[in-house]
Amino acid sequence: ETIAVGDNAPHRAREILVLINSSAGDDVRLGLMRDYNVLADPGRQIVLLDAQLLKLRLPDNRPLNDLITQLASDPRIVAANLNYVYSLMADKPAKSSAASRAVRLPYNLKAIKAPEAQRLALGKDVFVAVIDTCIDDKHAELRGVVDEAFDATDYPASPCLASESHGTNMAGVIASQGAIKGIAHKSRILAAKAFGSVGRGKPAEATSESLIRAIDWAYGRNARVFNLSFAGPSDPLLKRLFERAMAKGVVLVAAAGNAGPQSPPLYPAAYDGVIAVTALGPSKEVFDRSNRGSHITIAAPGVDILAPTPQGGYDISSGTSIAAAHISGIIALMLERKPDATPDELRAALMDSAVDLGRAGVDEDYGAGLADAEKAVRLLQSTTATTTAKTAK
Repeated sequence: ETIAVGDNAPHRAREILVLINSSAGDDVRLGLMRDYNVLADPGRQIVLLDAQLLKLRLPDNRPLNDLITQLASDPRIVAANLNYVYSLMADKPAKSSAASRAVRLPYNLKAIKAPEAQRLALGKDVFVAVIDTCIDDKHAELRGVVDEAFDATDYPASPCLASESHGTNMAGVIASQGAIKGIAHKSRILAAKAFGSVGRGKPAEATSESLIRAIDWAYGRNARVFNLSFAGPSDPLLKRLFERAMAKGVVLVAAAGNAGPQSPPLYPAAYDGVIAVTALGPSKEVFDRSNRGSHITIAAPGVDILAPTPQGGYDISSGTSIAAAHISGIIALMLERKPDATPDELRAALMDSAVDLGRAGVDEDYGAGLADAEKAVRLLQSTTATTTAKTAK
């Protein structure tokens, strides 16, 4: 059950996440169960946090924040947190059963100069983690693209259903190899399933727990780019995880959010160092539901984008989710040409090469402007791009 109480963001009822020392024995878990009258599954090692993650489940309706305060003062515990809930950032797609529509070069690839950039790089040997729903690796567009898959959810394993199209959409924009040509179609996708449906007809959602597990798994498989096409509340545990990942050279690309211009910042896009992506339409107008703010890094096409869906289908989707996937693909191109580039160098080259739109300079609607894949690849190779990065976030 997902609830929101008072000022708390949506979170799982009767659940708390705690970190304990990575070397702690099972006696710590059993002691916490006894001392706090909770249930706890065996701990999971989280390499990026150098700790074990435990999920505590309460048998009653005690206030979670009161218990978190108690746990935070317990010397056995490194951190205690609500198990927050996150949503995917895409509008309901319009169905398209005609695969032949993908053969024509869509406006989105032209807009970011993908064909020109693909003469320079194709993302070869770059691992991109798609933290999302399942990805249908049997789709004609994605055969041989997914290097490895992992399910971080607690839902029973099942085939990748058409109703869970989001992950397949994102992977397709990045790396399709069939009628659609992905932006970095020689990159390798790591399919980290963190989102699942909580009931028939309900949208897929993830929790802090499933995201932590998925991200840590992808890091262990040498992912250089994390595509984070979801949004939700600020979460101290996830923030710590992302900071560790960036410090180790991982590039984080996140959807700005589809909650509209009046929405407060959403996360992970609003964390420092994350590349926050807004969506544009064919006329370079900002998608009307895009979040705005000083944290917006860059813009990419995100309205009426054709992408594959499970079981051989195709969707036309809109939202900041699919815009973020464009940027993940561009960064994979950049990393092929300069594998040792740091997240700061990649971010700076991406912003310095963007086509300025809206008000002059970095603004709250477009960030640095519309991404230019060809210029970004060339700029990263030829210079150390730092100017814009100094002014960002």
